[in-house]
Amino acid sequence: MNTPYDSLYYKTRYVDPFHVRSRVANIYYLWLAFFCIIIPGKLKKGSKVLDVGCGVGNLVWALRFFGIDAYGIDPSTSAKRYCRISQYCQYKNVKKLPYKSSSFDLVCTNEVLEHIDEKYLNESIMKMNRLSNNMIHIIGVKERGKMIINDPTHLTIKKENWWGKKFKRLGFDVKTGNLFYFFPHKTPISGFKRGYFYISNNK
Repeated sequence: MNTPYDSLYYKTRYVDPFHVRSRVANIYYLWLAFFCIIIPGKLKKGSKVLDVGCGVGNLVWALRFFGIDAYGIDPSTSAKRYCRISQYCQYKNVKKLPYKSSSFDLVCTNEVLEHIDEKYLNESIMKMNRLSNNMIHIIGVKERGKMIINDPTHLTIKKENWWGKKFKRLGFDVKTGNLFYFFPHKTPISGFKRGYFYISNNK
C-alpha cells in the first residue's frame, strides 16, 4: 500500500512535470533562494543554512549555487531516491535533528510545517530554534484555497494570522510577508505572497 510520501509522490511532483524536466523549475528555486532566503536572512557566501524537510534537495541546490553552505534533512527515504544533491542531504528521523546547538546561521522550511500535526508543532519549531536563532518558514496557509485545504498530506491547515500568533506566543519576533515571494501554482489572488515568516529569537 502506498504511503503519503512514497516514490510516486516525489516522482509525480518533482520528477515528471514538464516544468521540472525542462529546467524551468530551477529558475523558481534560484529566485526563492536568493530573494526569500539569502537577502532577508542577510546571508553571505559561506553562511551555514539547514533546510528541514528538504525533499529532493531543490532549495539546498539553489542555495549552494549562490555559495551558501547549505544542508538538508528529510525523513523520507523515497525523496532520497530522487535527490539532486545527495551529498549535502540526510534522510533520517528529523525529530532528533542531529546537529550541535547554534550550528547554523539560519534554519528554513519550505512548505513543511503544514505537514506536521498541530500537537507537535511547538516542539518541532523549538527544536529548529535550538540550531539557530534565525528561521524562515514558508507555509501553505489556508488563504491559498483548495490546493492547501484538499491536500491529504496537510495536517495543520490554518490562516496566516494564526501562524503569526503561534510564533509570537513561542517568544519570537515575527516578520510576515516578502515582496518577492510567490509560489508557482494556480491559486486565488488572495493567496499570493501568503505564508512567509521570518522569525528570530535573540534571547
